[in-house]
Amino acid sequence: MPQWNEWFTPRRSANQGNCVETLLTSKAVYVRNSKRPDEATLTFTHDEWRAFIDSVKEYSDYALPPQ
Repeated sequence: MPQWNEWFTPRRSANQGNCVETLLTSKAVYVRNSKRPDEATLTFTHDEWRAFIDSVKEYSDYALPPQ
């Protein structure tokens, strides 16, 4: 489980170099490109982040189409 107020890389992405990093705080959730951490950071409210996570868990909207 990630710690509050520390940037982390998802377990499944670790060691691959092409990932996002996430920062959980008491006020918001921040997401950035791990290769360019000084560039743009996306900011989400806790409710927005929960909705995103719930939709990923519940629906296959994010699955790649069959090849």
